[in-house]
Amino acid sequence: MKIKKGFEIKSVEGIHIVVPTADNVSMAGVITLNDTALYVWNLLQNEVTRDYIVDKMASDYDAPKEVIAQDVDELLESFKQNEFLD
Repeated sequence: MKIKKGFEIKSVEGIHIVVPTADNVSMAGVITLNDTALYVWNLLQNEVTRDYIVDKMASDYDAPKEVIAQDVDELLESFKQNEFLD
């Protein structure tokens, strides 16, 4: 999976906002990402699997892998609901 074309991140004073390009003007509102969500968003710029994301985060963050996996699943579900993923 990866992020669909037509979305960019704009960061202003530490706030990361998903901004649709002209092709994706159907977004209902402003979506902001925290630093962890931005980390996953950046991984999703390339085709990756859920397991790759979990493993990468487990190597970079000091948290139990089970907690990371649950958080990743929730975030990916949110990205799917907002139609950000191919």
